[in-house]
Amino acid sequence: RNLYPPVFQPSQYTAAINDYDSAGTSVTTVNAGDQDELEPENTRLYRLDSSNQISDYFDVNSFSGKVTIKQRLSEEPMKYPSYLLYVIVGDASLQPMSATATVTIYVNRNN
Repeated sequence: RNLYPPVFQPSQYTAAINDYDSAGTSVTTVNAGDQDELEPENTRLYRLDSSNQISDYFDVNSFSGKVTIKQRLSEEPMKYPSYLLYVIVGDASLQPMSATATVTIYVNRNN
């Protein structure tokens, strides 16, 4: 039985990157715990909220929660000073529960 939802520890993350950092560069790693004792209820899977275009620039590893750069941001014409990502973690239960964390990424511009 799926008794407990996953919980991010912490629920807010902050990171800084350079606009010249290459694809694959690590930004941060998010972490969630789950008090359920058995699989699949305690298996956690991470994903980015796809309701905006952030997934064009960043990715999250489904199993580890590691957030990485998808493409070099110096090639991004709008030159945002920061990005706000919503990372969702869900358990692998038939009746899944989920939680959301925010990741604020500040971009150091090096013109």
